Amino acid sequence: MNEEKPSLRHRLFYGSLALHQLLAKRFKGSVRFIPDGYLGDHKVVTQRMAYDTADAHNLSAAYDNQADYVRYRTFELVAQEIAAHGVAGDIAEAGVDYGDCTWILNELFPDRTLYLYDTFRGFDARDVAYESEHEYTSEHFYESANYFLRESFQTAEDQMAYVRGRLKYPEKAVFRQGYFPETAVGEEGNTFAFASLDMDLYQPILNGILFFYPRLAPGGYIMIHDYNHREFKGIKDAVKEAEKTLGPLAKLPLPDQGGSLVIHKAGT
Repeated sequence: MNEEKPSLRHRLFYGSLALHQLLAKRFKGSVRFIPDGYLGDHKVVTQRMAYDTADAHNLSAAYDNQADYVRYRTFELVAQEIAAHGVAGDIAEAGVDYGDCTWILNELFPDRTLYLYDTFRGFDARDVAYESEHEYTSEHFYESANYFLRESFQTAEDQMAYVRGRLKYPEKAVFRQGYFPETAVGEEGNTFAFASLDMDLYQPILNGILFFYPRLAPGGYIMIHDYNHREFKGIKDAVKEAEKTLGPLAKLPLPDQGGSLVIHKAGT
């Protein structure tokens, strides 16, 4: 892997994100900082649901003080569907990063085990090499992301401790540190009601779909971040490749910040 430091543009970009995370760490999520240019050409979504449901969790810290209202609100609405239809299974997040989604999932599913899969050291060199070979993602992206993640946390244990500290129900979280799906060994017999895949790159996303979809309970969901993001060209190819094995998937694209994709497994 190229060890050259990121360009000035990317250093400023991820430096702003690092400041965001330091503020979040200092004030335990009560302060949210959205750096200038963080959304690129996109505007912050300000439209809210006009007619809310009576049983909504309404996590205002997530919806009102962060940019990605559509994504986080979708988590909540999916959680309501899973509860209303009695969908069985655990919850999973592959690609944890700083835990910005982790704490929301932990609060939305307080009675379910939440499996957290991540290297907790940034992108793996094997996946980076594949991205470079296929020209899927800008080299500066994963170099910058790794650089600033390692500036924020000295060890994987530090990062996991930070994420754990953000959880309302930390006893429900199971951390799986390392390369996925090797870290899922022993969980092949598990059933999942929901899985969030935010691993950015082709090979991890493909592995995530192939692992979780066969283990998804009828009525369950997989949500893939950045499916329609112009910087992550490999994710659509990963979904197409997965369908060669799994057959056509029921897919719904979302107009959230990253252009997420929701996959739903029909109930019986």
